[in-house]
Amino acid sequence: MHLVKLLYYADRQAILESGRPITGDQMTSMDRGPVLSEILNFVRGEKKPGFDWQEYISKRRSDFTVGLLKAKPESDKLSHYELDILAEVDKQHGLKDRFDFSAESHRLPEWTDPDGSSIAIEIADILRHEQNSDKDVKDVEEVSRVEWFFRALDDDAK
Repeated sequence: MHLVKLLYYADRQAILESGRPITGDQMTSMDRGPVLSEILNFVRGEKKPGFDWQEYISKRRSDFTVGLLKAKPESDKLSHYELDILAEVDKQHGLKDRFDFSAESHRLPEWTDPDGSSIAIEIADILRHEQNSDKDVKDVEEVSRVEWFFRALDDDAK
């Protein structure tokens, strides 16, 4: 749960600063707060992760905990900016109790209680709740649509 929350917060911060998430995963409101749905499925063992995940993140234990396999993972897939955000989020939230951190995430304005289900959180939801102008939100949505289109093409080619 802690990893999923840390990555959600990192994506959220990147969206607020640059209009783009780091992971590109679907942000979702769930009972325990906002999560990244694909990453949550990896941790739960409901979906087989790709090679990058398996190289850096351990298999889950019976209590759904995972850990880093490398003390300092190296990657050319993340920019210095993204690595800085991840480090900052870890510094701010990494040592928090996972249940307190989960409860804290319920106070994020984009989270909606899904009452046992799940509700998608769009990038625009986060931007609007943080007082971004309608024009800024529309600009980010357009860039996101274009990026999604090319990512889908790339996935289809694989």
